[in-house]
Amino acid sequence: MKNLRHVCGFTLIELVVTVLMAAIILSAGVPSFRNMILNNRQTTQINNLLTSLMIARSEAVKRHSNTVTVCKTSDQVTCTGAGGWEQGWIIFDDVNGSGAVDGAEQLIRFYESFANNGLTLRGNAFVASQVTFLQTGMLAPFSNGTFRVCDARGQTQANGLIISVTGRVTRAVDTNGDGIVEDGGGVPVPCP
Repeated sequence: MKNLRHVCGFTLIELVVTVLMAAIILSAGVPSFRNMILNNRQTTQINNLLTSLMIARSEAVKRHSNTVTVCKTSDQVTCTGAGGWEQGWIIFDDVNGSGAVDGAEQLIRFYESFANNGLTLRGNAFVASQVTFLQTGMLAPFSNGTFRVCDARGQTQANGLIISVTGRVTRAVDTNGDGIVEDGGGVPVPCP
């Protein structure tokens, strides 16, 4: 009787073919996965800002206050005019108009910085550093604003929010089909 050993395993050719197939599949899938991650980061930050604006508006109406403010901050206590909204923002009732949570003023909510994930969040001139809601739910001063979130992919992948003078917040959309979302006036949103 012959003593035959049964050998299991891959030949070198089978291993090379398997590795090549895996490399081809990964090279097709990794860019799509990266875009999905970047899109999810943008959506998360747009939704956080949208939630903040809605909370501030409802708090202004609920408190009968003309000073509920959302402003960018670097320390979660004072408003700042420097930098972008990606450094974080706070919602508070700025009763004395100081631009800081002080005295009997109450911090309603704060959002921490997300500057380290490659996103920028900027507002146009009307919402460059803060948004204040009146007790009617309208903006003070009476003007429309646009926020935009950008990443390294540039203007064609930007997202945005439009806030009307009535305090209504909507997502920016591409109305003319050029692949770039527009602000409330139909102008493509710029990326920094």
